[in-house]
Amino acid sequence: MESRPIASIIVIGDEILKGQIKDSNSEFLCRELYACGVHVVRVSVIADDVDTIAEEVSQHSRKYSFVLTSGGIGPTHDDVTYEGVARAFGEKLVLNKDLQIVTLQLCRRLGLEESTALKMSRVPESAEIHTTGKKSFIPIVSVKNVFIFPGIPSYLELAFSRIKSVFCSNAVPYFDTKLYIRVTEFDVTQILNEIVKEFKDTVRFGSYPDVENEYYQVKLTVEADCFSALMDAEGYLRSHLPQNCIVGPHPPSSVEALEALFEIGGHNQELAEIVANSLKILEDCFKKYSTEGVCLSFNGGKDCTVLLHLTYLFIFKHYSTKRPKIKILYVRGKQPFPEIEEFIGLSIQRYNLDVLTYEPPIKDALGRLQRDLPQIRAVLMGCRHTDPRCSDLEAFQMTDSDWPQFMRVNPLFDWSYPQVWSFLRCLDVPYCSLYDRGYTSLGCRHNTLPNEQLLAKTRSGHVYYKPAYLLKDFEEERKGRTAPKV
Repeated sequence: MESRPIASIIVIGDEILKGQIKDSNSEFLCRELYACGVHVVRVSVIADDVDTIAEEVSQHSRKYSFVLTSGGIGPTHDDVTYEGVARAFGEKLVLNKDLQIVTLQLCRRLGLEESTALKMSRVPESAEIHTTGKKSFIPIVSVKNVFIFPGIPSYLELAFSRIKSVFCSNAVPYFDTKLYIRVTEFDVTQILNEIVKEFKDTVRFGSYPDVENEYYQVKLTVEADCFSALMDAEGYLRSHLPQNCIVGPHPPSSVEALEALFEIGGHNQELAEIVANSLKILEDCFKKYSTEGVCLSFNGGKDCTVLLHLTYLFIFKHYSTKRPKIKILYVRGKQPFPEIEEFIGLSIQRYNLDVLTYEPPIKDALGRLQRDLPQIRAVLMGCRHTDPRCSDLEAFQMTDSDWPQFMRVNPLFDWSYPQVWSFLRCLDVPYCSLYDRGYTSLGCRHNTLPNEQLLAKTRSGHVYYKPAYLLKDFEEERKGRTAPKV
């Protein structure tokens, strides 16, 4: 692990200890310092007592790179933080003229007597005043490595944002990710113990059950000091978890899932643009054929999983009152993977789908679909230009003249392999677990193997396959689809 600054937070206030006020400041500071790359190792809550403050500050100042206090710098009798900090370093309290000017302005703005500014302007002798260019706000006072923040959450948060660079300047950012799983912590205990041992020198793992959550049961965290270590650890973890157990923080029927779709531009503008193009194709499709006249071809693969999630969120947004079910066309292969069968079943529940199951070949399946449901005139497909025989693919394309006549709608026709995986990972969309075990393109058991480009070995010599999203040569996406006959 790379060395990084360590910090402690001291929350000062009798009202916190009595449960009269909920402490939100330490939560905010922990989150912000973590984002800076500062490791918070201790949070303490103490009373408004000068000796207690002095002892705590003195001990923390010697142990940690930064000490942040909150509370106790107002004008009342129990605001004694400055005095406690001064005593911790054997200093006197002195009137700081610069601080007095600013606190006078604050008191006037709040309608307080100007005399209250005097007490708030007496600080330890060696105090540094961090003026932020905002004279209407109390500057932050620091003494050596101790930073003294107000207790009012809105003031503290504003103050921290203005001096955040002080804490970020010498820190190394953390790299982390979260996995949400639908099995219990007991189901993954052995796996986690093995993985923690495998990556003990470079990666930190966490496991947090959520017994009240109906969508997932455990949140797993992976944290590293460098991006490559994070990717290796996450890939190894995914490849060893129980099949199809990874879901996400929110179900697709949630407002949060919809918001994530339209916030994608904040993470990847190029992906946001191609998503917008696909949504326009879906809009044109449903406008022309209606929801009753469209079904979606779904076989559990990565591309049609993207299409299903995108279509579901489109309907979720545009049909808020009476939301129609998506009809999926599933042409079941002769030797399907059990993992795919399970994933399709989970997807049916997750997206509340109507399933139309037929046997291959696809041409005959479409003929039976046409006879069974003549109102369906368009089929949404997850095809891309890079798929076999799809180089001339267009957004709307009729089936060949000797096939049952359907409009093939291809919202993903110009997506790339990396964009497919960026979408799935950025939005935490559940996908078939075979992709986390080295498969990059899925067919049936008799004609599909893991992609040898993803074969890997740990430092301890354990051989495994990395997840599909780590494939470096995108031209090799279909490698493994020519398994030898047994």
